[in-house]
Amino acid sequence: AALARLAAPLARFEHPAANALWHPMNQAREAAHAIEPRAISRLARHLLALADPGAIAARRRENFATLAGLLPDLALIPDAADFVPLGFPVRLPPARRDAVLARLHAQGFFPAVHWRSLPVGRDWAREWAWADSLATLPCDPRATPADLRALAAALRAALGDGP
Repeated sequence: AALARLAAPLARFEHPAANALWHPMNQAREAAHAIEPRAISRLARHLLALADPGAIAARRRENFATLAGLLPDLALIPDAADFVPLGFPVRLPPARRDAVLARLHAQGFFPAVHWRSLPVGRDWAREWAWADSLATLPCDPRATPADLRALAAALRAALGDGP
């Protein structure tokens, strides 16, 4: 089971540009994920100890600021001065969000959708409006400004706002 959980991350590590290889594996792994009462693995603890949290936080804030400058009209939050962002949340047209995301996925960009369903009825209109329109663009600390410009351009194109 532990090796099966590592297949997608290892495939991405070894072949970062081969999205068609690791993305479906990762989607299946996420769908099967369960919260379990077990400790973090020794490998995960070791890998985390190699990271520089300050440098990662600074890059995430820089990447957030870059996306905020490129996509101010879509931004849910204008800046990340007071926190370390995992991503850059945007509002997309609810009827088009999934098609826009599919176009981004095909180009190797993988925004997150946090609520595809809610444990309440559709009479909770405001909550469903958020759930149906939000996506979070990655603020991956490995991304360069050029990567973020490409992501923003791909999003604009998928929305019909750009080339």
